[in-house]
Amino acid sequence: MSNFIERSTDESMSMEVDMVLGDPPATAIEANRNYAAFQLSLECAKNEYLTDEDQRATYYLGGICCLLPDVTDDLQEALRSMDLRVRTISFPSAAARNGLIVPPKEVEPKKSMALFGYLLIMLYKNVDEVLFRGFFEDHLKKLFDISGFVPREGEDVSVFSDAEHAMYYRNSYGQNHGIRTGNSHVATFFFIFTILRGSPVLRAPRLADEIENFRRACEAVLATEFPCYYMIFEDPESYAILDRSNFPTLTAVAMKLRTNAELCEVDYYVAMHRNQLGDKSVSLSSDDNGNVKEDRVNCNSALVIN
Repeated sequence: MSNFIERSTDESMSMEVDMVLGDPPATAIEANRNYAAFQLSLECAKNEYLTDEDQRATYYLGGICCLLPDVTDDLQEALRSMDLRVRTISFPSAAARNGLIVPPKEVEPKKSMALFGYLLIMLYKNVDEVLFRGFFEDHLKKLFDISGFVPREGEDVSVFSDAEHAMYYRNSYGQNHGIRTGNSHVATFFFIFTILRGSPVLRAPRLADEIENFRRACEAVLATEFPCYYMIFEDPESYAILDRSNFPTLTAVAMKLRTNAELCEVDYYVAMHRNQLGDKSVSLSSDDNGNVKEDRVNCNSALVIN
């Protein structure tokens, strides 16, 4: 029997999608329910008989919620913003009556954590079908090494049945701001780090406070064993140090550089002026005898000739 639920659709209503979540665990041992729910979510998503791609992608997204329950409310709200109604199927309490088969195989937390990390990364990476295979193999191998999972010979370690399903998941849900927001601070930090690394902007005296905040963020991230997977393996409470509000100007500069926009002629002369005079400009005035003199004034002041 396949894990496949026929869902009725009513064109007058928003589409309903199912999300499998583990029953709230009472003890650490029962936390295995979440890993089992994660495995079940992946099995449902990879079902060859499933034709609703929104449902398939939601099963994958639900897998993230199984192992990172704190983001469940935010992700479900993001789905509702896409005109999708979310129906939660609790595992194992409600699995059988909803036609879902409980996975008979042993729960594998290390493998689940690696696959969970891959699902999360896919929301942020721009990868097309041509590059998908190499991307999958490279990142999954790194995640297996980190989690300590060693696949058995011939074991199925795939996350998506094919590249088309991966692209739908990435393009549909990876573009949703609400879904990405859960890790937006981390993404912003790595964005700035990549663009401005070694830049003279990071030595600008007027940005001293932002630069210090960014330095502290760098120390926190680079002190971990696997910095590039910080958003997967570190405590979400530690994300506050990476909040973009700690370095708003650096964020804005990196964003402008990222667009590769050319500076116009006016920008060039403004930069020339500021390099020479800073925030000051020259104002002309005359004394009581009619002699013209120069005054240094704020750039926002008007040019006045008395």
